[in-house]
Amino acid sequence: KRAKIHWYRSWMEWTDQRKITIWTGDMRGQGQVDIIHYDMCANVSDYINQVKRYKSIVLDESHKVKSKTTARYQHVELISKHISYRFALSGTPIVNTLKDLAAQLAIIGRIDIFGNEFKLMQSYSNAEQKDVYIKGGKRIKVWEYNGIKNETQLYSILRANCFIGRKKREVLHDLPPVTTSIVDCPADG
Repeated sequence: KRAKIHWYRSWMEWTDQRKITIWTGDMRGQGQVDIIHYDMCANVSDYINQVKRYKSIVLDESHKVKSKTTARYQHVELISKHISYRFALSGTPIVNTLKDLAAQLAIIGRIDIFGNEFKLMQSYSNAEQKDVYIKGGKRIKVWEYNGIKNETQLYSILRANCFIGRKKREVLHDLPPVTTSIVDCPADG
C-alpha cells in the first residue's frame, strides 16, 4: 500500500499530468496513469486487455514476478503482452537463480536478446543435466541451473539492450541523509 501512495505522490510531484488513480477493490482505473498492486492483477487482467488503452507498464519491484509458475506471474504476463512499452524496476533482479531474471526479461519482451530462455540459461548459468524419476518409476532428464557464469558478458549484453544498473556508491551523493525514527506502537492496537 505504501508503494502505491509513494508512486502517486511522485507522479504528482514530477509531472504536470494530474489524472492518476490508484485501483482499489472493484474501482477501475480512469486516469492517464493507473496504479495497481500485483495481487489485484488476477482480478483486472481481463478488463485491462479488453479496454486496450494502456501503452506502457512499469513493474516496480519486478522480482516479485520472478517465477513463471506462479499465478501472479501469469496474470502480469497476460496484462503486459499487449502493451508496447514495458519497464521492470528492481534492486534485486536475481533473488535465487538466473531463472529469476529470465522471467522478468520475458515479461518485458526482452528475453529474445539471448535467443530464448534456454539459450540464456545454457550460456550464463552452470547448467547440468540430471536424471529424475517421475511417477511410475520413469526416468527423465532435466536441466538444473545453479550460479552464474560469464557474468561480465551477461552484464554487458543487458546494459547494451535493456538494463540500467547503478551501484550505491555511484548514487550515494544523490540520496538524502539517513534518518532514524522511533514509533511507539501500543500493544492494544
